[in-house]
Amino acid sequence: MKKLFFVLIAVCMAGAVNAQELTNKKGTPILPKAGDWGLGIDATPLFNVLKFNNNAEPAFSSASFYGKYFLNNKTALRGRVRLGFQNLTEITPVDKDGGAAGEQVDDKEIIKNLDILLGFGIEKRIGSTRLQGIYGVEGNLGFGLNNSRKYTYGNEMTSTSVPSTRPTAQNAGFGFQVGVYVFGGVEYFVAPGISLGGELSWGIEYQSEGKGEETVEYYSGGVKTRTEKTPGTSRFGFAKNLRGGINMCFYF
Repeated sequence: MKKLFFVLIAVCMAGAVNAQELTNKKGTPILPKAGDWGLGIDATPLFNVLKFNNNAEPAFSSASFYGKYFLNNKTALRGRVRLGFQNLTEITPVDKDGGAAGEQVDDKEIIKNLDILLGFGIEKRIGSTRLQGIYGVEGNLGFGLNNSRKYTYGNEMTSTSVPSTRPTAQNAGFGFQVGVYVFGGVEYFVAPGISLGGELSWGIEYQSEGKGEETVEYYSGGVKTRTEKTPGTSRFGFAKNLRGGINMCFYF
């Protein structure tokens, strides 16, 4: 995605040379002004579908929407909502115990993730052509449940099974995140009230995940189960990586 971001910057800079007029052929203003609203989406999943990013996660596992309100031509308040959901089933063929040569059964793993993020910030912009530089600060609050897993096995547990225990469920604790980030990027107006842009952000954040639990099964005169607590985690400091996105926005 970073390569695509820098390609976008190059395209925008090339287009800016020929974008001296701030109205289209019909005289319609191109740039937003005080009192205008903007509604946008994170267009990265669309590029993933088009296979610009061959290593992308399954498209549309999350979606990000944002809104803007312009206080003046160069300043806007903005809010963001990101909704993420994943329900993935992974199937692994394994040899059937006591079966014929080549006979297999399926082990299944169901993975569920849920996260919600809310953000609010202020955006400043520079430039007077179709190409606008943007920068600002944004605070985020997020929460969710990540990496909850359920396992089913094609072979029954016996006294000679290897390994002697195996998980049947893993329930993650409640996750929480709060952070403050600075961001910067570019926005290019391809038509009146329609823009395509990219930005990167980095900041300081606090993340925590509450205690979870894991259920395992084992053999002891029959198949039995036990549930064990898993420790929670927390971290405070600078974000580990730059975060980026390709955005499409409509202004009214």
